[in-house]
Amino acid sequence: MRAQNGFDNSEVLMADSISLVRRRVNNPLLASQDETMDSVVTLAAIEFGKGNTTIGSMHIEGVKKMVRMRGGIHSLKITSPLTARMVSWVSMILMQTPQFDVQDDLRLGDGIAAIPQWFHLQTISRDEIPCGFLNLELDPSISDVFLQLRHLFRVSHEHNLSTTDLHDLTCYILHKLLAWSPDESQPGHANLIATSQSIRCAVALYMLIIHGPTYFSHAHLQSSLVAELRRSIRSLLPMFAIENGPLALWVLIVGMAASQDALTSGWFTAKATTVARGLELRTWDDILQCMEGVVWYKTQRGEEHFRQQWEEALSII
Repeated sequence: MRAQNGFDNSEVLMADSISLVRRRVNNPLLASQDETMDSVVTLAAIEFGKGNTTIGSMHIEGVKKMVRMRGGIHSLKITSPLTARMVSWVSMILMQTPQFDVQDDLRLGDGIAAIPQWFHLQTISRDEIPCGFLNLELDPSISDVFLQLRHLFRVSHEHNLSTTDLHDLTCYILHKLLAWSPDESQPGHANLIATSQSIRCAVALYMLIIHGPTYFSHAHLQSSLVAELRRSIRSLLPMFAIENGPLALWVLIVGMAASQDALTSGWFTAKATTVARGLELRTWDDILQCMEGVVWYKTQRGEEHFRQQWEEALSII
């Protein structure tokens, strides 16, 4: 009945919802049930949407405790996959950093697991590694994700991933990449760190683009990653583009397509067109062929988004 009175009573409805959740949390039989976790993570999203990040963060900490009561995020996914997906994704998007670990390469631990196809791939041969990549200064953990993902997408062109597989893959990849932090204590590694940061951000952004929004807007996370990408790739140009033209173009076009304001998009577009001219790429078909040679998952939605962003950007420069 209160809802019929309109938006003015939204705070009252919120208070009622919180009261109901608290009663469930305080009940040992209800505290870690799916409905309770779903409600708490939803409340966290609402609080973040209102700008109440402190309260929202408290809700996230609460739901993490509930996950631990259920044996960890992997155990939760076995029994309650929908709840596990919502909790792991929304908590990462809201906090802009992973709230759960990932399983190791032996599939051990109670963290987020990769999709089965990730482990069923054959060993990557040198012929399948992009030109120039072998000599690239790159953190091994970043290069492993990049090459494995590239190989998976090339194989998956024949048998497309399901929507659920793509979501689980994106969640896993983002948790791995966003958890990475450079070892800045090592002298003389500035170029390696900048290159690794650029590839890390570009791959994360590419996954967000082809995945699309779900549960809760990832605009803030996307904006943060674009800013990080711009800072890191700026320090590498133009030498990075000279030595690794196709990879540099891929990174720049991903940054352009992910940019949410004209100024940032214009910066990436200007750099990308310079690299494209150097590679003698003149049409979108030329650009697409180059992108497919780096990392590309063939979907109509993804291809249309990149093509549209490229053509719109070119029309205003």
